[in-house]
Amino acid sequence: MFAHHHLLLATAAATLAAATPLKGIYPQDNGTTGITWGPCDFESKTNATIQCGSLPVPLDYSNPKSNRTLTLQVVKAPAVNGPSKGSILFNFGGPGYQAINSLADTAPLLFNMTGGHHDLVAFDPRGTGRSIPYSCYDNATERELAALKYPGKFGNSSDVGLGETWAYATILANRCEEKTKDIGSFIGTSFVARDLMQVVDTLGEDGLLNFWGFSYGSLLGEVVAAMFPDRMGRLILDGVVNGNNYYHNFGIDKDQLLAVEDAWDAMLEECLKVSSDRCALAEVNSTAAELKQTLSNLVQQVKYAPIVVDDFVLDYTSLVAISYVAMKNPSIAPAVFKVLHDILTGQDLASLVPLLTAQAANIAVDGDGLYGIKCSDSFPRSSTLAGVMSEIEYGVSTSPNFWGILTTQVIQCAQWPFEAKERYTGDFKVKTKNPILFVGNSYDPATPPHSARNMTAFFEDSVMWEQHGFGHTTLAGRSECSWKIIQDYFNDGKLPDPNTVCETEVDIFPETPRA
Repeated sequence: MFAHHHLLLATAAATLAAATPLKGIYPQDNGTTGITWGPCDFESKTNATIQCGSLPVPLDYSNPKSNRTLTLQVVKAPAVNGPSKGSILFNFGGPGYQAINSLADTAPLLFNMTGGHHDLVAFDPRGTGRSIPYSCYDNATERELAALKYPGKFGNSSDVGLGETWAYATILANRCEEKTKDIGSFIGTSFVARDLMQVVDTLGEDGLLNFWGFSYGSLLGEVVAAMFPDRMGRLILDGVVNGNNYYHNFGIDKDQLLAVEDAWDAMLEECLKVSSDRCALAEVNSTAAELKQTLSNLVQQVKYAPIVVDDFVLDYTSLVAISYVAMKNPSIAPAVFKVLHDILTGQDLASLVPLLTAQAANIAVDGDGLYGIKCSDSFPRSSTLAGVMSEIEYGVSTSPNFWGILTTQVIQCAQWPFEAKERYTGDFKVKTKNPILFVGNSYDPATPPHSARNMTAFFEDSVMWEQHGFGHTTLAGRSECSWKIIQDYFNDGKLPDPNTVCETEVDIFPETPRA
């Protein structure tokens, strides 16, 4: 869940609380008895059969007298294996990821993983996609000009980086306050949780939420389960965010900092197990510790001497960022490690342009939704850079190679002008109607398995399994064992034995290079 706020990745790369009733929050009827499904105005990249509809929901759940609404855009992929057993709702993370397109493009994979007996349903959460998209700029041109004026570099990219990052964050906070003042306080996780239940009610099934949340989607699942424990059907929370950390420390999940160095060590060790034609860096050093130091030295050198490749600049920020992305998405690890190898050995870098171009086209988060949601959720605020230095110093000591990735998020959230109308302030010591199923990948750099273990300990009767592999969430690597657990749970409510470990059928440095 680290924010990739860098030019390479960001132009380059989003009923009443049952646990602790919240004063002033009221259940509201959306006045809709069903969603009218029809053709979508876009196509699935995988040619999946999809249907689209819309659903009006209250804009402000804290004001029962308000008649202001927003319209959620909803997509459904109908069950492909017999009559539907009902719906599974999805959130793909961010916060800020568009859910509609994500579901449309991954539906065939998700049907394979779930068994195909359920309708798959998703909506763009408020602040993303088509559901009141959260943007502090009027158009793409304004955003591009801002990126040129205020380049999003990590706070440790130079000796003045933190101060510059603070100044740029001040500008963005002021701009967002001006541009989004009418909606800024309505963009938050608790209201999205209420939107989820509005969708459940409108679907008119058994009134229970069946849900699969990835990354930030796991946090959304934790919140909705804590707010509506008696209405939980079957929930899989995948790539688990520690809900006890999410709202605090300027929005940092400290579990992430513990995870990223471990994942990097493991990936370097995996590289050295194979030949250099499978992992180019295998010929550079003989031990993972030596290789890690060599790469650390490289990024420090590039900090002072960035490399120009065509019209891309490979600087400190971009090298750290693509290394992190390789850990989240191991399918690109061979290509990224070839980049690092070629820089180290002085090779012609022209062949890197296709990879860099592909990454530049991968816009990770829609608009400013990540900040609009996460920063509105988080505590506390600070009027000075000194006020966040304790968090930054923790990052330096915990993750010396990757702590810079979090600096923009910390500094931006510290200055954010809005607070969500509703924040979940209870704990997660909750017994849900049905047990929740948690899962974490062994070497996930963003949401490590110990976060899943922590949250499993809070939700009574919940169970966790671990997928032994690399990448972020179970989508990062095929595992027949995990697929069987998912199908058994959604179809029959069967839980795996506690602490089950599933192997993956993925070689991150394959003998035959990926196309």
